[in-house]
Amino acid sequence: MISSNLIRCAAILVAGITCGTAQAAEPAAPTKAVSHTDLNLNSSAGIATLYQRIERAAADICQLPQGSKLLTTQSEIRNCRANAVDRAILQANLPALSALHVARTGRNVDNSQYADRH
Repeated sequence: MISSNLIRCAAILVAGITCGTAQAAEPAAPTKAVSHTDLNLNSSAGIATLYQRIERAAADICQLPQGSKLLTTQSEIRNCRANAVDRAILQANLPALSALHVARTGRNVDNSQYADRH
């Protein structure tokens, strides 16, 4: 179960790389805390509200910074958001939230999907 009052939504935004540009060490994936202390996680309404907050956090962290010159496709942004939501659902470890996620997306997440990532 959730050990703290916050769920972290993490994502790596895959950005277009121009040819010949060397990349420095990969920066840490951005995260955004999602609070749920005000929610009743034993109710379907509380779970639905938490799910919406997770989706909003994923949308916030999976976007190009203002004024960015990098080209990122819409599918890369959608994949970033899906990955961020999946990770947050996994971290929350709430069966009702996982069931809602599967019902809405058809994706069932488990630890093996993210075992090689941090």
